Amino acid sequence: KTNLTKRKRDVSLQQQSNLNTTIPKSTSSISILQPALKKVKHKQKTITNTNISSIKVQQNTLKRTYR
Repeated sequence: KTNLTKRKRDVSLQQQSNLNTTIPKSTSSISILQPALKKVKHKQKTITNTNISSIKVQQNTLKRTYR
């Protein structure tokens, strides 16, 4: 069990380094979506979509680093 916690700590450190590369991508996608964000309903949908996509990216990087 101690090995698992050590691996999780290593993955969290690698995730922080990966976040630096994913942040510009998310901000660029948000800036592209801004013209469509004039309606409040569109804002809520696109914000949740970008959050979900960033979470998926983080999960994918976690799976890759853990393997």
